[in-house]
Amino acid sequence: MGPSGAGKSTFINILLGEERASVGHDLKSHTAQIHHYIFPDPHRRVVLVDTPGFDDTNIDDREILRRIAVWLARS
Repeated sequence: MGPSGAGKSTFINILLGEERASVGHDLKSHTAQIHHYIFPDPHRRVVLVDTPGFDDTNIDDREILRRIAVWLARS
C-alpha cells in the first residue's frame, strides 16, 4: 500500500522478474483494482498484492481502504 505513483506495481514486477503488473507512466492513477501475484518461493507461500494508490485521481482513500479490507477478508 502507498500513494499513487510510488512504484507499487513496478516493485512487484521487479520481484517477479517480469512485467505482470500493469504500470502507469503519466500523472493519472493507473491501478484501479486489487490484483494479487504469487511469488515463487519453495519454502512458503508469498502473495504480492497490488492496490490502487492513496490520493488516487479517481477513487477516494476511504473507498480504497474498504476495497482492501474486503479483499483481505475474502482471502
